[in-house]
Amino acid sequence: LCGLGAYLLARELVRDEAAAVAAGLVFALFPQHQEQLLEHLNLLSCQWMPFALLFLVRSLRYGRRADGVLAGVFYALNALACYHLGLLLTLVGIPIAAWYLRESPCRRRALAGLGAGAAAGAAMLLPFVWPMAKAMLGGEAFFVKPLEYRPVDPAFFAIPPPASTLLGGVFEDIYRAHRGSEFQYAGFVCFMGWIPLLAVARVAAGLGKRAGRGEKLLWLGVFLGFSLFACGKCLTFLGTTYEGVSLPQGWTQEFGPFRVLRIANRYLIPASLALAVLTAQGLVRLPLRAPGAWALAALVALEFLWVPFPTAALVPHPYMRELARDPRAGVVLEL
Repeated sequence: LCGLGAYLLARELVRDEAAAVAAGLVFALFPQHQEQLLEHLNLLSCQWMPFALLFLVRSLRYGRRADGVLAGVFYALNALACYHLGLLLTLVGIPIAAWYLRESPCRRRALAGLGAGAAAGAAMLLPFVWPMAKAMLGGEAFFVKPLEYRPVDPAFFAIPPPASTLLGGVFEDIYRAHRGSEFQYAGFVCFMGWIPLLAVARVAAGLGKRAGRGEKLLWLGVFLGFSLFACGKCLTFLGTTYEGVSLPQGWTQEFGPFRVLRIANRYLIPASLALAVLTAQGLVRLPLRAPGAWALAALVALEFLWVPFPTAALVPHPYMRELARDPRAGVVLEL
């Protein structure tokens, strides 16, 4: 579903089948998503995010109320999968909605579609959000957890992880040498792929042309902004932390939704979706015939492929064996 949603979003934006398939592969196989299979299934459940943005863009472009309603439905599904994903989609959706609304040839109908989508999303979320809102207004702070410093290292945007089928063995020694012992957590893996990064560079190089400049700047801004947030409160590069180099997460981590999100590497989720869109935008600007474009899409899949998929041994806590001996005992697990 991640791949299908990103494919449909990219196809809406670039109107090119091979480039859209490459975008779908980027978001479906993005290494951080694969790594989250080992620890955070809730954060892996980001499949509704591209669908919400697809119908948001369509609603604002064409003024169709049905698209607005579908945007609201998929926004709600995304938030119900994980409320952190709901916050991230809100943060990424605001600049995207503002830009496409400004460019819309039918703003009145587009606004009506947004209103219909907001109503649909609210209707789906209200039964679940209302009890939480009441508890929060009553002073409970279950949604605020201690800050944890879990950034990504931007040097590893271009270094394949050891799990990579095609490239992992080549770079494994470099990867392990520079990934510090304090960064051994799920969410650190942040390889963006050489072909997607080259596509981003191609989009940036084409900003001198007026055609489509605003849309390219929008997606570049989303990608760079969320990638910077993912790098944490200060810069870490090749395993060395430079505390004097302050970054956006450090300026905002005590405020509102940023305080709730709290863990820097989670900002890489919307960054990876913007990367998928930029991959499509970059590939359509390359002077390639159809076979070359499809070959690059296949190379994206090979860059991100993890076969066999790594597994982790799960050692039962000794108390579980003690619990098994008592037929009347039970346990509550917080997942």
